[in-house]
Amino acid sequence: MQEKGFVGWLRNLPRRDWALCIPYELGGTKPFYPDFIIARKKGTTFEVDILEPHDHSRSDTWAKAKGLAAFADLHGMEFGRLIIAREKDNRFQKLDMNDKNTRQRTRNMQSQNELESLFSS
Repeated sequence: MQEKGFVGWLRNLPRRDWALCIPYELGGTKPFYPDFIIARKKGTTFEVDILEPHDHSRSDTWAKAKGLAAFADLHGMEFGRLIIAREKDNRFQKLDMNDKNTRQRTRNMQSQNELESLFSS
C-alpha cells in the first residue's frame, strides 16, 4: 500500500459470483481464488495485480503456482503482476508469474520441493 501509484485492493472472496477463480490441477481440476486483487495507477491508466500470499507449509502451493503460470500464459498481458508470495524464516519471498523465466520454470514443477527451489533462487 506504500508503493507509488497504489489505488486500492479487493479481498477476492472464494466462491462468490464475482470472484476471480483460477483453475489448477492436483488430483483433478480444482478452483483457486487468489486472496487479493490490487489496483495501481500507471500513467494515465490503471494496472491490476493478483497477490496470493500463501502459507509455505501447505502442500498445494506448487500446484496453485502452476495454475497461476497457466493463467499468465493466457491472460498475463491484461495484468501487471501475478504474484505468489510467502513468508518463511522471517523473509518475504515472491514469484511473479508474469515474468517469462519464472513462468517457464513453474510450468515444469512436479512437487512442493521444486517450488522451494524456485523460491530459493
